Order: sequence, then structure tokens, then C-alpha cells
Amino acid sequence: MKAHMQMTPLLPLSMIMTYIMTLLEVRMAKGTYMNLSNLIEMSMVQQLEEMHEIIHKLNNELIAKEANEKSLEEKVVKLLVSYPTPPNTNEHHDDDA
Repeated sequence: MKAHMQMTPLLPLSMIMTYIMTLLEVRMAKGTYMNLSNLIEMSMVQQLEEMHEIIHKLNNELIAKEANEKSLEEKVVKLLVSYPTPPNTNEHHDDDA
């Protein structure tokens, strides 16, 4: 019996895999993630479940990060629209000569 899992919008697989590999390398280097001997002792099903859990978590983190970046971009655009650049009064005009 399969438990109902909440699905999140998927990002391109290449982006997810690059992010996962980078994060795993960093965490393994720091010793904050399981070591390879633990992974070898796990059954294939356990490994797949662990990987699915990690992918789901990382996908959610990536979506949250992108939402935060989009929010910041929108705030910057609002600020730029609210405070337009004043006209340049120091421009050289050919009529002045």
C-alpha cells in the first residue's frame, strides 16, 4: 500500500540532479550526512526511499528559494518604478553652441 504523498511542481531534472549532487558532496564532506558504508548496508528499497525523500526535500527548498528570489525581484522593480531616475540636466545640447 502506497501512502499519499504531497507533490510539488517539478523543476527540470538536470537542475534538480545538479543541486542534489552538489548538496550531497558538501554534506558528505562536512560529515553531516550518512556515510557510504551506511548506504551500502541499506537495501535497494531503503536507498530508493531515502533518495526520494531527499529529492522531495531539496525540490521544496529549491522552489522556496526561487519564490524568495522572485519576491525580491518584484520588490526591486516596485522600488525602481516608485523612484524613477531624474532627468539628466547636464546633457550636452548641440543647440547651445
